[in-house]
Amino acid sequence: NNDLQKILFGLDTLVHKHNATEEFDQEMVLQLMEIVNYSSRNIELVNKIFAVLQSETPGETEQLKVLKLINDAINNFIPSSYLEQIEIQESILSSIVLEADNNLFDVFSELLRFIVSTRSSVLDSDHSDPSILIDASILSSNLCIRIRDTNSQPISELLSTELISTITEKWVSRGHYLPIALASVIMKYYDGSLKITPLDPKGNSFELLFPLKMIIH
Repeated sequence: NNDLQKILFGLDTLVHKHNATEEFDQEMVLQLMEIVNYSSRNIELVNKIFAVLQSETPGETEQLKVLKLINDAINNFIPSSYLEQIEIQESILSSIVLEADNNLFDVFSELLRFIVSTRSSVLDSDHSDPSILIDASILSSNLCIRIRDTNSQPISELLSTELISTITEKWVSRGHYLPIALASVIMKYYDGSLKITPLDPKGNSFELLFPLKMIIH
């Protein structure tokens, strides 16, 4: 990853140094920079995944307010142009506190970043309601926190199963979905699970199922 950062710095320097040179293919270098950034991001995600897999139990835990984590993830990673499209059911989420380590933040931030990166650039003209809904409910044996998006490409059930089940060689060609894989690995680490349901005609529902033992109040 450090080597990729060095390459990125070198390319950036090259662009600025030769910005006025007609013979310099600036577009090609910018494309290379984008590839390097993408590769660096994937390496970061893979490192996080294996760090979680190598941990037998959660690290140092603390009482974390779920609504604050979600808002922090939105403020840090979601472009301001998307904010009006997000609706949070605060009446329930504001009261949920979980005993967890700092991996919990990655669950929310990675799923939200994935949703934003895969959404259609333009909403349907008759789509006036918020297209990302975040809510929660208490089930018989789980706390379910759901992130529902109605404006992205549906993920097939087959691909969903592969992403949340086991690590396979297919991950090499599916770096785009690594944020989902990381979220799933962390949920299993908490003795929970991630369920993905494709929506018709567009979008996906991501259900985070936490064991009730994690709930403080």
